[in-house]
Amino acid sequence: MLQGVPFCILDKSVSGGVHPCISEGLRVRKSTVLAVLTVICLLAGSVLAGSIEEKLTYQGNKARITVGRIKTKANRCSARMAASFGEMLSTALTNNPRFIVLASGEDLGEITDEIRFAQSGMVEQGKGPKAGLMEGADVLITGSVTMFEPNAKGGKLGLGGTSWKSKLLGGVHLKLKKAIMGLDLKLIDIRQRRVIFASNVEGKSTSWGVGGHGGGWGRDGSLIGGLGIYANTPMEKAIRVCLNNVVEEIANKLPSSYYRYKGKGQYTKQYGQNQAQGQTQQASQTVSQPARRSSSPPAAAEKPAAAPKRTIRRGGCDFVPGQKTLWIDDLSEDEVGEFPFNNKLDTGNFEVVDIGGEKWIMATTDGKLIPKTGKIKLPDKYTVELDIYNSTGASNAPYCSLRLWDAKHKHLANLHYFSYGASFDLKGKGYGRKDMKTFHAKGVHHLRLMVNPRAIKAYIDDTRIANVPNPGDFNPASFSIEPHGNCTEKKPLYFRGFRIAAGGK
Repeated sequence: MLQGVPFCILDKSVSGGVHPCISEGLRVRKSTVLAVLTVICLLAGSVLAGSIEEKLTYQGNKARITVGRIKTKANRCSARMAASFGEMLSTALTNNPRFIVLASGEDLGEITDEIRFAQSGMVEQGKGPKAGLMEGADVLITGSVTMFEPNAKGGKLGLGGTSWKSKLLGGVHLKLKKAIMGLDLKLIDIRQRRVIFASNVEGKSTSWGVGGHGGGWGRDGSLIGGLGIYANTPMEKAIRVCLNNVVEEIANKLPSSYYRYKGKGQYTKQYGQNQAQGQTQQASQTVSQPARRSSSPPAAAEKPAAAPKRTIRRGGCDFVPGQKTLWIDDLSEDEVGEFPFNNKLDTGNFEVVDIGGEKWIMATTDGKLIPKTGKIKLPDKYTVELDIYNSTGASNAPYCSLRLWDAKHKHLANLHYFSYGASFDLKGKGYGRKDMKTFHAKGVHHLRLMVNPRAIKAYIDDTRIANVPNPGDFNPASFSIEPHGNCTEKKPLYFRGFRIAAGGK
């Protein structure tokens, strides 16, 4: 018998079935897997049960909060991705029974527009919303994404190998993948402008991808907005872990004095007394000062006060990405160093490269690349998106045009990204241009179109470039991505994520 290895003499009398030695190994493997799955289910069930129980049984006071802008300081996280995380954070806090989440930003602007409309005399009298009834938030939640690593270093764990155990365990091997997201979190007292609390919160994900004859793991629902490209990846788990940790950090670190709301319009007793005392003191000061009779002649009538200046408010970035993907080039099946398979080469030189663990298409010459969208049928509402990576931030960085063509290959529209701004033209006529240095800052930028029967809107990052009403006969049949501006090996253009989706605003 070999030392350390069980020796089994095969009995020739055994005919058919599985030999007892192999059968025993299979039973060991099966029992081990069942034990692991049982532990996972128990842990997941306890966490879920705790969350549901807290939501159903929590009867304490609530804090009024609002989520402000989430910025980005990480190269691989765009402004759109950070904004999407802010929306997810607002939703997660709304689902927490400790908080009353109030609208902010664009939502607040739309609400005030509705109130103004109700007071304009065009709405049935007494039926519209009135001004002065909005609740006020006590705490503003904001932050910056400081770490965004979709492909951190990983490793591999083998179960079996080439020994007799490999036959019993099926040659299973696990590939370890890691992803990390970090957020600098700030809680600010709105009335006093004081920073209540600041902390760095992280979310890490360790994903074991099963190879060989193993199985796979499940996942949660899809991510929103710009984070959708990380669905079903370790980065999605890292984002959700970070989101959960942020909510817990807010719930645990927000001082108890901010939990002032009891519901049904009532504040806590202590907070209500403080407000009442302030009002009483103000009233007593007014009453304690008797009116003085003046012996001087009455003053001339004062001139009426000048009318207050009207504040002009303009619409911000109202881009809403389509939710149903019709076509996307995520480069998942492309190898580094090869031509991007889902595209047709017209002119130029293009290849797939790896930048920090992410795949991008690199153009080292001016040229034209045509995505193989086929005969795609576009709905009434749809969006088109493309990500550009500026690796230098220099003013002489390469340009890029996202062009749309009709069925006869006649030029329809062009969203043009250049060194100091962006422009949009429709059927050869210019409809918008913005000269902004931020468009060519180092990092990822987004070219986006939102099309519906009422208008065509063009955007760079969070800035709207053009808003063309009544586009009429606008039926793109193909698209092209055209880098130019003297692209070279030392000064290439990087792009990725060309996506067409049904929906939008």
